[in-house]
Amino acid sequence: MLLVMSLSACSCKINYDNCPTYPVGGKKVGLELEKLDAVQFPALFEWIGRIGKLKEELDLCAGRGRV
Repeated sequence: MLLVMSLSACSCKINYDNCPTYPVGGKKVGLELEKLDAVQFPALFEWIGRIGKLKEELDLCAGRGRV
């Protein structure tokens, strides 16, 4: 508990000049996803949508986003 309180009081700052890069799933992941459908796995596909949104935000952060 004390650790959590001390971490929450931290004056740490996030450096937005150094945005993380988004890991690409690649061909193997794409081939596996083609075998699934959103009807059978709705939570997975909803999560994949959120991951797509994160990629857009990371691209904007890094200056690679759409204007």
